[in-house]
Amino acid sequence: FTDKGDGTSQMGSPVHIYCDADYAGDLDDRRSMSGLMVSIAGCLVYWRAKKQGGVTLSTMESEIVSLGTAVQFNEYIVALLTELGIETEMPSVIREDNQSAIAYTKNAKNQSKARHIGVRFHYIRESVRDGKVRIIYCPTDQMLADIFTKRLPTDQFEYLRNGIGIVMVPDGMRDDKQMIAKIATIYGEWECREFRIER
Repeated sequence: FTDKGDGTSQMGSPVHIYCDADYAGDLDDRRSMSGLMVSIAGCLVYWRAKKQGGVTLSTMESEIVSLGTAVQFNEYIVALLTELGIETEMPSVIREDNQSAIAYTKNAKNQSKARHIGVRFHYIRESVRDGKVRIIYCPTDQMLADIFTKRLPTDQFEYLRNGIGIVMVPDGMRDDKQMIAKIATIYGEWECREFRIER
């Protein structure tokens, strides 16, 4: 953060959002689960896992619903930071692991017959066009929001948990300098990985 001298601060990096969906994951009603993670200046500040309000007809549609929610949360976060006197670098970065959904938001014409998808489509496209958000591809194995949408194998769960900066520290090691250095190393590796993805 940089002090601008007028009572406000400038944040040196944009808001980063990871969003994902688990298509038709609920076996009872076949609704999809959305996962969302917001980080500011490399720190996790918000996460959410919620079943989507309606049934979607494809993986891409469930990802569009999740993207729409991510764009909404971006507006909330940017408005909150502005109210606190912090300007953010724009556009915010939204990471998505479904290339069809990303291509769909860049397409000039909405091809879905479902109204709830059509409205989200135009909302997302307008936010991209206005320079509020930039949607970039994130490989599925590095999609941090995946941890909020479904059960994962232990090794993938631990990998993503480390990626969002939540690390289990045994009770007897809370003051252990070696453990703190290990945590810093894990977090630093993720920062480097994030930078490579974005370029």
